[in-house]
Amino acid sequence: MSRLLPLLGLLLGFVPPSAAQQSADPAPRWALGTTVQTTFMEQAPTATGVGLHATRMSAGAWGVRLSVRRDATVQRDIEEGYRSLSSTRADEWSDQRRLNLTAAALWHPVDASSGRWGHTLQVHAGPTLQLQRGEQMRFLGVLERDPGSILGEPGYRADNTYLARTGEGRPLLLLTEDTNRTNVGGTMGVSYGLSYRVVTVHLGLMGRTLTNVDGVTFGVGGGLSFRL
Repeated sequence: MSRLLPLLGLLLGFVPPSAAQQSADPAPRWALGTTVQTTFMEQAPTATGVGLHATRMSAGAWGVRLSVRRDATVQRDIEEGYRSLSSTRADEWSDQRRLNLTAAALWHPVDASSGRWGHTLQVHAGPTLQLQRGEQMRFLGVLERDPGSILGEPGYRADNTYLARTGEGRPLLLLTEDTNRTNVGGTMGVSYGLSYRVVTVHLGLMGRTLTNVDGVTFGVGGGLSFRL
């Protein structure tokens, strides 16, 4: 979580002092929404993230948000992955699926409306529990002997060993390791939205840091929310 605090400070630095003026209308108690993001994960091609969230606003500019997000990237074509290893393309073999559960505090320094139209700036941050499933590539290359000769050998588990052939008929060998883990950490995000009546269209940026995951996972995208 400490790795996200400088980013939070940077984002809040762009909010002008006058932006904290609140709308004269009382804040809605609940809002339900959905988001779609492009997610940039370590050791994997770009993933697609989809999520649902429920927000409850309290008095003033604060509230709480519960969200569920699934980030996934699956490219299981071994020949395609082998070709990408020697190029600048980012579609090498991968199987990463991550379910994220986040409970966050939400602050909206901007929440203004004029008639049916309005706009809002929201910042949220809180702890995340992640269920990570999938496999990570250990080796991918041409097999220099008969594929049948590796069956039963130590180090070649049936559920982590894959065989295929190139277009020229050469055997390809893929070895993987499981990434089935439970990770904990924190998520922070900022979004700007334009609203018409009870519907708001959001554009946002997300950052997440977790145990067992190198660096920070970033996501950028948008979504819809509906005030109840």
